[in-house]
Amino acid sequence: MQRYTPARDIGYPAMMGTSIPAEDRLLTALEFGYQGRRGIVDGASAKVYRQGLDHDMRMAMTMTGMNNMPMTTRTAARTHSVTYGGRGQLRLVPSSALRVDAGAELTQWNADGTRWITKGANTPAPTLLTFQSWPDVRVLDIGAFAQGELRVSSAVSVNGGARLDRIVNRADGGLTTHDWVPTGNVGLRLFPFEGVVVRTSLGYGYRLPDPTELYGIAPRPDGFLYIGRAGLGTETNRNLELAVGYATGPLDAGVTVYRNEATT
Repeated sequence: MQRYTPARDIGYPAMMGTSIPAEDRLLTALEFGYQGRRGIVDGASAKVYRQGLDHDMRMAMTMTGMNNMPMTTRTAARTHSVTYGGRGQLRLVPSSALRVDAGAELTQWNADGTRWITKGANTPAPTLLTFQSWPDVRVLDIGAFAQGELRVSSAVSVNGGARLDRIVNRADGGLTTHDWVPTGNVGLRLFPFEGVVVRTSLGYGYRLPDPTELYGIAPRPDGFLYIGRAGLGTETNRNLELAVGYATGPLDAGVTVYRNEATT
C-alpha cells in the first residue's frame, strides 16, 4: 500500500497564481506467486490492485478589461479517478522444448473531472461557468493472452503469441462504444555461432484513448482547447524488429533496428 498527499505549484512558469493545494494518491495491491513444477505447470502468478487519485487545482488571475476596469478570474478544478484491475498468469512446460505463458487481465478506469470558472469586473454578481472536463468516464478492458516459444534445434527457436481484448467506453450523456481488439506477434531466434544471437519479430499492439481524447474539454498550457471525440477508435500499431547480439567474456554488444507504425 502506498499513499502520496502533496501540495505543490503547477510547474508552468506562464501560469502565475496557479497552484495544486491538494492531491491525494492511494495505491493498494495484493500479489501472489508460485514457482514449482506440478505436471506441466511450472509457475503461477496473480495480482489485484486499486489506485485512486483526487486532484484539486486553483487559479486566480486579474486583467484589465473595458474602461480600464480590473477583471478577476478565479478557477477551481477537481479531478477524481479510480483504476482497478487484476491479472492472472500460468507458466506451462508441456515438453523440454516448449514453454507457454497464458492468462487473463482486467482493467477498469473510472474518471470524472469538473472545472468551475468565476469571472467578473469586481461586480457583486460575477459570471459562473461550469465545464465537465470528464463526464464520469468508464473504460473497461478485458483480455486473454498466450505466448509461447518452441526450441526447434540447438540453433533455431520460434515464438509467437496472441491476445484478444474486449473494450467498452462509456460516459454520462455520451456515446458508448464496444470493440474487439485482436493483437499478436511472431518471432524467430537464431544461434549461428557461439556467442551470436540473431532475433527478428513482427508484432501488433494497441493503445486505449484516455478520457480527454474520448470525451474531454480540456484547456492546456499550450493555449489550445482540446475537445474529445467519443467515436475515437482504439489505436493499433505494427512493429517490425531485427536485432543482432554478441557476447563473449567481458564483451557484450548488440545492434537493433526497428520500424513502428501506428493507426487508428
